Amino acid sequence: MSQRRRGPRLRALGLQAVEEPCELLQAVPPGPADAEEDDAGSKLVFHVFGTVAEFERDLILQRTMAGLKAAKARGRHGGRPRALDGGKAKLARRSKDDGEHSVLRRSAPC
Repeated sequence: MSQRRRGPRLRALGLQAVEEPCELLQAVPPGPADAEEDDAGSKLVFHVFGTVAEFERDLILQRTMAGLKAAKARGRHGGRPRALDGGKAKLARRSKDDGEHSVLRRSAPC
């Protein structure tokens, strides 16, 4: 095995040429597959399909993580907005700690 070179590396996020249309998958005739065949060719085809599906899943994961990282760098974040702002949350905590109101009263709209 050769030693790895030091320095900058170019890393691609995906292989756009493999994505769509995939010539290998287009060469397979349409119709139901006979999964009960036990010959080597059938096993190979199913393994190739499984490998392609796993590869596609990994590409989606890589793109998702890259998108989240880019959004974070721009100061964006996802998720549901907070139900209470800082003041209301502080008031709810204080009222709970003081035993001032019951749970039902605290949860009722003001």
